[in-house]
Amino acid sequence: MKFTLIALSLPFVLASTVSAGNWPNFRGPAQNGTAPDTGLPESFSQTENVKWAADVPGISASVPAVWGDKVFLTAPIEDKQQLVGLCYDASSGKELWRKVISEGGLQWDNKSNLASPAPSTDGERVVFLFANAVAACFDLDGNEKWKRDLSETHGAFATQWTYGSSPLIDGGKLYIQVLQRDETFDFQGFPKGTPGKDMASYILALDPATGADLWKVKRPSEAVAESLEAFSSPVIHEHDGKRVLLIVVATPSRVTMRTRARNCGAGRRGMKKRLATGALCRVSLLVTESPSPARQRRTPFMRSNLAATGKRNWLGFRMRRKPAAMSPPRPSTKASSTCWTATAAR
Repeated sequence: MKFTLIALSLPFVLASTVSAGNWPNFRGPAQNGTAPDTGLPESFSQTENVKWAADVPGISASVPAVWGDKVFLTAPIEDKQQLVGLCYDASSGKELWRKVISEGGLQWDNKSNLASPAPSTDGERVVFLFANAVAACFDLDGNEKWKRDLSETHGAFATQWTYGSSPLIDGGKLYIQVLQRDETFDFQGFPKGTPGKDMASYILALDPATGADLWKVKRPSEAVAESLEAFSSPVIHEHDGKRVLLIVVATPSRVTMRTRARNCGAGRRGMKKRLATGALCRVSLLVTESPSPARQRRTPFMRSNLAATGKRNWLGFRMRRKPAAMSPPRPSTKASSTCWTATAAR
């Protein structure tokens, strides 16, 4: 079967800054899925508005990272049972280099493969991470700088379905999010987690130049089993002049969700402190199916910490129902939905 990487006919800006046309990670230059470029095609197909198309060795759920004149991608090679990092020329689609990062297995379930996480680059280096916990870093010319099997130090990832969180390089740190079960188990014939290792969920900050651990913060939760897992990717956000790392996580409740943010410096934890020192925020965005009156008044959704020291603290938010005029009309079915918003609680 043939797989293809397609580049649309749009203005590639060859520059060395994030704001000048690069797409350095899963969520893009602003880490919100948007880009400042203009003149983009409004429609495309296999033949319409195509700048170039290049064959890729296998299908994966990752997305390309782009820096200057280079496009980076992860892929599996089925016949060789290899996981590879790829680099293409952004102008022509020519493959510039291919690096084998892991061998011996490509798929742990019938829904995806181990090449789901997207690459991340800061313009000096590019990091590839795979679901088997193997990470590798190369300079933009393809010279290996380091490679690590994170399962040796932190345990194999213990998610039921195949791990898919993408790494993130920001502010001189490499962030890896592992939201997993707190126990080892088997799923579809494959063992998950590592016996004897601490299987708590965590956020790990590494030195992107060396791959060495800088700090690790565990994520406490009241959830159990699969509800502990999440396949989201970390996002950096500016709040009150500070950089915070937002993490979307699961909760025991089916009508709420949480986002945690870690202070991205030393990984220290602190509770019940002001937001200025690294606060844990709670805010509800959308809840389907009307919650109980108690949950209407106070339902946790988002947790946020500063991106400098890893501290986690609390800031309360209170839920209020939208006025009837603002709420969407209820469908004439039993499974109706109601929108809810959050207001800050002092």
